[in-house]
Amino acid sequence: MWPFLFESSIVANLFPISSSVDAKEKLIRTKCIGKVTLDEVLAHFREMERDSNSPSRLDVFLDLTETTSLPAGFQIAAVADQIKKIRATVRFNACGIVAERDALYGMLIR
Repeated sequence: MWPFLFESSIVANLFPISSSVDAKEKLIRTKCIGKVTLDEVLAHFREMERDSNSPSRLDVFLDLTETTSLPAGFQIAAVADQIKKIRATVRFNACGIVAERDALYGMLIR
């Protein structure tokens, strides 16, 4: 399951993004909780780029069921730019997104 279990909103505010990589399956599972900021998302991608143990190609499972924030269009564009920047180190294949809010899901599948 997830590497961290968040049992309180205080802990979730300290660690709004958690992820685990299954190198054998070439899969990253990422969970976002609470209000997630652009800076936190960009830092997550920079950490992935620096992780020498991560496979160079990964499928993605993104769990946003506990996310309370809704990104603006410019923030999604900034994340897309960051993904392009790390492409030499990490590439993403299939991506599965789970979200309870239609608006959040709709913004991310475009």
